[in-house]
Order: sequence, then structure tokens, then C-alpha cells
Amino acid sequence: MMNTAKFLVVIVSAALSIATVADEGKAGKPTNSDNQQIQGTWKVVGCYGNSKVASPEFIEEHPSTMKFAGSSVTTSEKTTATTQTTTEATFVLDPSKSPKQITLTAATGPLKDHPGTFIYELEKDSLKVAFGAGNSLPNGFDNKDGVQVMVLERQKEKGK
Repeated sequence: MMNTAKFLVVIVSAALSIATVADEGKAGKPTNSDNQQIQGTWKVVGCYGNSKVASPEFIEEHPSTMKFAGSSVTTSEKTTATTQTTTEATFVLDPSKSPKQITLTAATGPLKDHPGTFIYELEKDSLKVAFGAGNSLPNGFDNKDGVQVMVLERQKEKGK
């Protein structure tokens, strides 16, 4: 069994170390709705998977963010009390898939130039990103074996 700390490091590292998001609509036509909506800074507010849930205390002690700007994403994670890990990546969204998919390609770090594909769900100020065991994609965001999910909320700009 994976402890909460290790679970969060695995899920956030996987999502943060891999990065690309292009927005493709049906019939290969680009669509901007999800690509526009995902722009901004998102904070991890929850993680679950393999029938486990990361504690709120752990999430608070290991703050993680994803900042989407154009076709780039920067991930930041406090992995220990003194270590902050940042990864630069590109992203591509494919909202024509069911469930929707996001491909991330890291521009830095040990997974540089190795794309990873995840599923995502984007609703207003809520974003979920999930991946399965190995190279498999989950069918949804259920908390079951073989599925890891990161839940993020949009961070509002000060004064807005």
C-alpha cells in the first residue's frame, strides 16, 4: 500500500513532469473553448487513487500548482520542507475524445521530450486530471485501483 505522501508525490510528479496541451475539435478543427478556459493558475486541492485519498494536511504541506499560459504549462510542487520542484512543459488538449484528453510534454527534467497523455475534466474553476497504470488511460475519475486523480481549483488573481 502506498502512503499518502508517496501517493501525492507519484501523482503530482507524473502530472507535472510530463506536459503538452493542444486543443483539437471534432473533424480535426481547432477549438478554443477548453484551451481558453484552462489558462491561468490552478492549485492542487485534492488527490486520490488506488482507493486512497491524500489528507488535507498533506495537500497543505505540499502545495502544488499548474500555470497554463498559451500552449505552455509550468508545474510547481513543494516536495519537502526545503525543496520546490518546477517543470516547464507544453500541452495539447483533445476535447473531442471521451473522456477528454490532455497530452503533456516536459521541456525540462528527467522526462524531457517524453509526452504523456492523461484524461481531464474542466468545469468553470475546477479541473481534474487522471492517469492509469502504465500507459493506460482510465475511463473516468473513480477512486479505484489503477487510477490516480489530481483535483485542482483555479486561483483567482488578487483584486478580482
